[in-house]
Amino acid sequence: MKSPVPPPRSLSSSIISAITRSGGNELHGDLYLSFQSRQMVGIDPFAKARDEERPEYGRYQLGGLLSGPILKNRLFGLATYEGNYQDRANQVTLGNRSAENLARFGQYEGSFTSPFREPLAFSKLTWLPMADHTVDLSTSLRTESDIRSFGGRTSRENAENVRNNVFTTSLRHQLRAKSGLVNEATAQLLYSQFN
Repeated sequence: MKSPVPPPRSLSSSIISAITRSGGNELHGDLYLSFQSRQMVGIDPFAKARDEERPEYGRYQLGGLLSGPILKNRLFGLATYEGNYQDRANQVTLGNRSAENLARFGQYEGSFTSPFREPLAFSKLTWLPMADHTVDLSTSLRTESDIRSFGGRTSRENAENVRNNVFTTSLRHQLRAKSGLVNEATAQLLYSQFN
């Protein structure tokens, strides 16, 4: 007669494991492009009432991935890139459109471009020195520039450029013992700049 299965033990803390994709023994690649032009965006009713032209607008996202072997069954590489590029439009209007205000401040009124740029890159090397060892070296880079916080009665000259730059590199070693235990060591460097 079989003994009953013991109930699972509860863990005293949460276990979170993040695993990123790795290259393999087959060469693999992906490319993609997404695009939206100004002709695909309607004119807002206020701009239409002022007989203004369709604002400048453009948005495209592009990216790619390449992965494969560097040394078959031993060393694999993976690299990705994604770019998010947008030119949005913000409408600036005067609160009091008197002739005097239009003469003094009319040049600050209208539709102005609000650009957003976000390139992202990631790379990873995976080395299998032995069947039960895995060594990963990964790096990622994210840079953003977003000119915003204007429109309505706030002029384009008062816009802010919000910049965000993040660089991360990580070295991980994993050992899988025959007993089923896994030992993992990770060293990580993170540089972040936001202004």
